[in-house]
Amino acid sequence: MTATPAHPHPLSLHTRIEPDAIVVECRGRLVREGTDLLRQTVKPLLSQTKCVVLDLTALAHMDSSGLGALVGLYVSAKTAGCQLQL
Repeated sequence: MTATPAHPHPLSLHTRIEPDAIVVECRGRLVREGTDLLRQTVKPLLSQTKCVVLDLTALAHMDSSGLGALVGLYVSAKTAGCQLQL
């Protein structure tokens, strides 16, 4: 018998710099276990650019913790004078 992983599609992030924004591609599952990774990756970017884009196209699932992390990042972006786009 094979055990199934607790999180079959963990969150992975890929960051790329575009001329007018920094884009963070999010893949997998944005759930409680991945929110720290998202915050630790995105928060430092808010002071480096006027616009951060979170590309959620490849997300398979997001729970309320993931949504809460997005709201928190939005507030942090506003405070930093940065635009956060989804």
